[in-house]
Amino acid sequence: MNDIFRHQVLYLLILVFLTAVPKVRSDSDIDYKHGISLMEELKYTQEFTHFEYLNPDAPKGGLLNLMASGSIKNFTWNLDAVVESVEGLWRTYDRLIVRSGDELASYYGLLAEGIALSQNKKSLFLKLNADARWHDGEPITAVDVKYTFDRAALTLDGRVFLQWLESVEIINEHEVVLHHKEVYTNASLLVISGQIIMPEHYWRNKDPTQTHATPSVGSGPYRVAAYNRAFVLYERIDDYWGQDLPVVRGQYNFDQIRHEVYRDITVAREAFLKGLLDVQLEGDIRYWTKSLKTPLVQNGSIQSSTFRTANRIGAQFVIAFNADSEMLSDVRVREALTLAMDFSWQERALYHNMQSRVISYFQGSVFASSGLPTGAELKLLEPHRDQLPDRLFSQEFELPKGTGYGKDRRALIRARELLTEAGWHINRGRLVNTEGKPLEFEIMNYNSAFQRVLLPYTETLKRLGIKANIRLMDSAQFIRRRRARDFEALIWPHDLLAPPTTHLRSYFHSWAANRGMMTYNITNIRHPTIDSLVESAERATSLTELTAATRAIDRVLQWNYYNILLNGVDKQRFLHWDKFGRPKREDLAVYGWPFVEGWWFDNDKASRLPTIDDSENATSAPQDQAG
Repeated sequence: MNDIFRHQVLYLLILVFLTAVPKVRSDSDIDYKHGISLMEELKYTQEFTHFEYLNPDAPKGGLLNLMASGSIKNFTWNLDAVVESVEGLWRTYDRLIVRSGDELASYYGLLAEGIALSQNKKSLFLKLNADARWHDGEPITAVDVKYTFDRAALTLDGRVFLQWLESVEIINEHEVVLHHKEVYTNASLLVISGQIIMPEHYWRNKDPTQTHATPSVGSGPYRVAAYNRAFVLYERIDDYWGQDLPVVRGQYNFDQIRHEVYRDITVAREAFLKGLLDVQLEGDIRYWTKSLKTPLVQNGSIQSSTFRTANRIGAQFVIAFNADSEMLSDVRVREALTLAMDFSWQERALYHNMQSRVISYFQGSVFASSGLPTGAELKLLEPHRDQLPDRLFSQEFELPKGTGYGKDRRALIRARELLTEAGWHINRGRLVNTEGKPLEFEIMNYNSAFQRVLLPYTETLKRLGIKANIRLMDSAQFIRRRRARDFEALIWPHDLLAPPTTHLRSYFHSWAANRGMMTYNITNIRHPTIDSLVESAERATSLTELTAATRAIDRVLQWNYYNILLNGVDKQRFLHWDKFGRPKREDLAVYGWPFVEGWWFDNDKASRLPTIDDSENATSAPQDQAG
């Protein structure tokens, strides 16, 4: 008997035992609600029929063609699988609760028609919808929920984001309890809302942590209809069990959604203009400004639009310093390197003045610090005053603001002063320490597009006598070295979810500063004040408490110069062929917009699209592909 089979048999015996033990609780003892929030009053009442940012009467039909950047190889839902999951796979699974898009931190039942929190806030009771079914007709039960969380807790991500989970208790077929080691906070609810539920009966003889080349049994509004190495096609399930639920109505309106694989974004842009793709997300400002001048956009055949979701905050990208590295362990050196970054020039020359630099880790939200600490925020910081720089309490944090032309001499002069204080001096044009060792370090990069950001920066550093080498590498090598903390500096994404509760420990707590862990504290931040403040934020039971804690965290991070914060989280720019209907109030969903999931195919618009002339870099207009 191999280990996997032995483990599966043992797990089944445990499930049988749990379901056989009589429970003292019953649903009459528990005050189940339709939603839950630990930070605000629920906007939507028990009687609500749909989210306001969706159109509950949207027609069904049509085909939506989207791009896939990854491979069509793995139909496992990210349980430690080496190969990334197939694009759009989440549409085939349901979750217990979902977050509304027009509230900061409110959650409503999907699989769970009833939600209740114990008086001590340590146990979350969930009553499953008796109508919930897997695509093979089997009912979704508490056994599936327990199996999912037990398996997920063993994964690398689970050990980070589910470390709070004490146990999962089955009450009966449709009732289950998730026990917390301490007390429930918004961070715990956010993790639960992101966890898809897996079918235990399908996976009991399989290992879901491995790569699987064929689709599993799902429960969501779509199933995989066809696929090969170049595409995956999803089809809408006509009798989807949850189609009339308030949290679903108005979404998932296309009969089919197809993701086509394009490895090169330039090729994808051309495919979009030829009508092979219906939507083009454009993250490069250069191509966005150019696209607005194309005839297809100007004549209205292609619509340009933007959206900004408030649940993504902070810096879109940073240059992260490894605080454990010999060269960059001194905060004065990190501050000097930060002052040398002339973002004003980049803003003008690279971003057409359409992106701005951030100074806060929580920029774009109420969680960002400003001015000087006062009130509850100051009260959190005062006990740690001896661990913090005096200027944190007396000086507002700022970053240099240049003219956008030439070099910012004042910033470079101050950088030189800091380096001198840290024991570095110029010798024959090179900055060296007392031992004669030059200040030289490597910046890892996984994307050639970042070269235009890094190259001007390294040229500026030369003026200070510093040599910074840019190392462009493939993503696999980058991830391996990042995980091992085997680097001195690197450029990478750094945006956070709002409210910023779930990721604080993984990004900033010393617990996460360990080699080999799948955490985001790659800077190796080990600061007792930050640890204490993160724990305060995790315990916060109100928006006021959380705001005070995050603002205090922000200040300590800023004055320690762990990262060079670059451009802020920008609004998403996209183009789409004018053959879709869109909800009138989709702009309300600032905390999690369903995007194309709330659109629908419009036959009248599609029939009016003109034939595309070859001279406009496209062969024919996209035709009505409704089935």
